Amino acid sequence: MWMGIMLTPPISERLGIVIADAYAALIDAKTAALAPHDLTVARYAVLGTLYTADGSSGAALARACGVTPQTISELLVSLEAEGLIERRAPTTGRAITTHLTELGRARVVTADRDAGAIEVALADTFTPDERAQLRDLLTRATRALENPAAGKS
Repeated sequence: MWMGIMLTPPISERLGIVIADAYAALIDAKTAALAPHDLTVARYAVLGTLYTADGSSGAALARACGVTPQTISELLVSLEAEGLIERRAPTTGRAITTHLTELGRARVVTADRDAGAIEVALADTFTPDERAQLRDLLTRATRALENPAAGKS
């Protein structure tokens, strides 16, 4: 306490810190799991997104991966240089499309075994009802932060 001023809520009771700690632990675990596959979490996110949405534009990939257009551009350049993706000129419209190569598809499938194991271990920490409740609570927290009026229910 400084000059009799109390922080509200106290640091020890802030949900944001708990959420940030959980996120940091998840990223650390995935970083370690992906390192043997020569992938970062961001590179894995791009490959994983293309695995389910092959032919996406750079803008769509940036949105799906939660990165800036500049970051996705840098990621795509490095992934293309390694032969994991290829970008194709548009046949219609204006957007260049991005596609997994066979090497990229094989890499993401192999890496996903290790990254997916982290998700399974995390899920196994909770009962099915607890997982559903946690998803609901975190979804509500996200909505509350994106739109403070939406978080009230």
